[in-house]
This record gives sequence, structure tokens and C-alpha cells, in this order.
Amino acid sequence: MDFNFKKLANDASGFFSRAKQLTEETFLKAEKTELDAHFENLLQRADKTEEHTKKLLACLESYLQPNPIFLK
Repeated sequence: MDFNFKKLANDASGFFSRAKQLTEETFLKAEKTELDAHFENLLQRADKTEEHTKKLLACLESYLQPNPIFLK
């Protein structure tokens, strides 16, 4: 397996910075980052699209799985 440690370190750094921001906003009463209403709508649509895509992929995988009865 070829691991990309730079990408892993970059992803981990981004995760920890977002976790730090959320912690500061929650516990230290830091100023919250306000998002545009249009952007929040896009986020909701993206979440719904991801959910439907996962359901579709699961259905396709079950449909394309070979039937062991016919393989004998």
C-alpha cells in the first residue's frame, strides 16, 4: 500500500483546526462564524445528495452481486 503521509498530515491538521474552532466557539464563547443562507442551503443539498448516492450505490451493489445458485 502506498500511503501519502503529506496528505494524511494535511487532513489531520485541518481536522484539528476545525475541532479547535468548534471547541472555542462552544466553551470559550468565541465569536461564531456566520454562514450565508445560500451556502447553508447548498450544504443541506449536498448532504441529501450524498445520502441518496449512498443508497443508490448500496442498491446497485446488491443488484450486481452474482447469484451463487447459477454459478454451480
